[in-house]
Amino acid sequence: MIGTISGTLPRSSTAPMRHKGRSRAAGLENIESLDLSRAENLKSKLLRGLSGERQSARTNPDDEVFSMRCNLHKTRGASIKRALLLAVQVAGVSAIALTALGMRPRSEMATLAFAATPLRCAAFSPYVAGYDPTTGPHPSGPVIEAALDRTQARGFNCIQTYGVLNGLDYTFGAARRRGIKVIAIIWLDLAPDVNQSSISKGIEVAKAYSDIITRVSCGSELRVRHGATAATPIILNCLSQLRAAGVTEPLTSQDTWWSYCEEQWPCQSWSLASSVDVISINVFPWWENRFSGLFPCTAATEATDFHVARMQDVIARYPGRRVVLSEYGWPAGPQGYSETNTRTGQHCGVASEDNQELVRAKTTERLEQLGLEGVFFESEREPWKEREGLVGPYWGLKPVVVPPKTPTGFHIVKTTVP
Repeated sequence: MIGTISGTLPRSSTAPMRHKGRSRAAGLENIESLDLSRAENLKSKLLRGLSGERQSARTNPDDEVFSMRCNLHKTRGASIKRALLLAVQVAGVSAIALTALGMRPRSEMATLAFAATPLRCAAFSPYVAGYDPTTGPHPSGPVIEAALDRTQARGFNCIQTYGVLNGLDYTFGAARRRGIKVIAIIWLDLAPDVNQSSISKGIEVAKAYSDIITRVSCGSELRVRHGATAATPIILNCLSQLRAAGVTEPLTSQDTWWSYCEEQWPCQSWSLASSVDVISINVFPWWENRFSGLFPCTAATEATDFHVARMQDVIARYPGRRVVLSEYGWPAGPQGYSETNTRTGQHCGVASEDNQELVRAKTTERLEQLGLEGVFFESEREPWKEREGLVGPYWGLKPVVVPPKTPTGFHIVKTTVP
């Protein structure tokens, strides 16, 4: 994510800038006991319904029937979660039993209930203090592990990664060990040799971790950085190579909503959209407040409505297509800072910890209500982003205390059944 929005947009240098399911609605009433065989059957039924439920939720958000369906999903999902936790408690299913079901004990009691909760995804970049994607050094395995622990402690069960080179491919194995799903971005820019290395490694990773990767993106905001004429053939080449190699995950290329609207208003179609399986749009009212002349200034309290409205614009332009909110967020600082709109001179949108949490919580809740997918930007704070501007280091969430681990490496988690 960079400062990008409708109208004349800034272009960055060619150096890579590290930016930034719905559950099966099954009837689980009157569960009184659960032996291992029944648990295995239950898991199978839940997992079989994941893809179908995701597709069925892709309806017009303005449709009254759609809203009723979303509410039904939400109610049933909560019941499923409670029932699964109760079943685990009654049966006394241990880590050994979970392993017998094909589940990883590292994710502990939450594993069995995972299919009954929506994916809560965060943009993940481990370039924390002391690391820089352009100049180095690059994060080591232990640094990545610690960042994943913090991300999981913040309540996310899904991450979006931003590259596979420079040791970042370590992230996928570490995520698998934690039961974390991954949206994998193959980082693309203008250097053909670097792009080819990224694509080749991306194919390798996509095949090796197809059990946890939910989609693969050829690039992130490539059009924003270099324009449609330069970006489109690079993205198409990446998509073509992935398909030829037999990559089975849904393919996309994430960019701003403005890019997928062909940088026109009302929203028009970008030709690239016909080549991707998923239309992935980044929406940041903060940057609209600085660069756009299309909309009134958007306060943090109105950011959720803005996110959904831009999704609705794109959904209307591409009827029947799967549209996801691939990045959304709000900076936590500098405390009290506000941007000046380059077109109107207005000051609007205030950076603060409270506003960041408000935007994250409200947008997450709204997306889940509507059955839409989103990725919060971002989990970790990255000090190197100060060269992106004052708010650059503040897109990540505030520090979090990770629970201690047992000698076996498991986090100590207390599970209660409501």
